[in-house]
Amino acid sequence: MNLNELTITEAKKKLADKEISAVDLVGACIASIDKHDADVHAFLEVFNDEAFAQARVIDKQRTAGEELGDLAGIPLALKDNILMRGKKATAGSQILEQHIA
Repeated sequence: MNLNELTITEAKKKLADKEISAVDLVGACIASIDKHDADVHAFLEVFNDEAFAQARVIDKQRTAGEELGDLAGIPLALKDNILMRGKKATAGSQILEQHIA
């Protein structure tokens, strides 16, 4: 099973059923990015440390039985025209290549 190829619905169910962890899911997605992005150049930045830190928090919350949102623990990619505080936001423009939101 390639975790990075799960649909959101499949990943949500596997996380809820504790068949996989958020850390497993993040790891699979980052491994796929590492493997393929040199060829496709889809990602300007990947926030590995933050993704794993957030996944660990979600896993602890899930283990503690806390109520979690539907997308808790599911990695996502954002186009860089959506601003994230403290992160680059170029909107694909060289003029904005150093813009930090």
